[in-house]
Amino acid sequence: MRPNFKHSFPYTLFGRGQHFKTTSKVILLIIILAILPQCAVKRPSLSTGIVDKVALIATLVNFQQPTGISGPAGIARSQFRNRADEINVIMSNNVDSLHRAVAMNLKSQLGCEVLYGNELHALSNYNELSRKYNIADALTKEDEKFPEVLISSGDFNFAIAETKGGALNGGRLIPVAPAELKEKIKTLCEELKVKHIAVAQFVFTGVRTGLILPTDTYLTYALNLYNQYGDCIAVSSNVERTVKLLEIDLTDSFRTMVKSYLDKSELIELKSVFSKN
Repeated sequence: MRPNFKHSFPYTLFGRGQHFKTTSKVILLIIILAILPQCAVKRPSLSTGIVDKVALIATLVNFQQPTGISGPAGIARSQFRNRADEINVIMSNNVDSLHRAVAMNLKSQLGCEVLYGNELHALSNYNELSRKYNIADALTKEDEKFPEVLISSGDFNFAIAETKGGALNGGRLIPVAPAELKEKIKTLCEELKVKHIAVAQFVFTGVRTGLILPTDTYLTYALNLYNQYGDCIAVSSNVERTVKLLEIDLTDSFRTMVKSYLDKSELIELKSVFSKN
């Protein structure tokens, strides 16, 4: 909230001491509030020129059903199935907004160029790479209510090998084997003429721990940043949670969590991890 100045500034620097002190404090507070968002951005060591350009290949958005054979898990799955149409619309409407937010986060954290979306798709060899590396079947699920994993517009999946359904997996994403993924990333970096590639994933889900307890809803986010050797050199993550003690509106909870993530997405810290290269 901005302060309401009802009085003019003092006529002389020292003539109205108390008034000047109060005004000075207000001005100082305004300056601090103005620079706080910039100070809050924690930049990893990779921001010191090591990363000059990142190709953000894709953002995946998945709904994962609660797992397990207990009564509470079954109730939660039933709740989500009943609201599946609305939940699918929320994910579909936000997949590209989430993708852009990931790109802005990378720009903010690394201070580098991010190649994504239309600019990425416009590359002369992009369609060929998409045909060669896309594992489209991996994003199809054996779940009639949540039949697919969504992917940002025009992008392709090279990192997920399959999606496991059933009560014990709930639509869990299974990544490509590490050795295979490493080789793919090395080749993609070479083909795209970049030294770094990023992939992001959002998962909508929920948990119910008791028959009479509410179903907690979650939106989890994870990003991996890889170098030209196929090594993961940085990660980013975030978890949004909504708990309502009374009757819960599951779809409203997911909308709230998406907004909460988008509001703070640029400030989510990208953390360096060990790399041998």
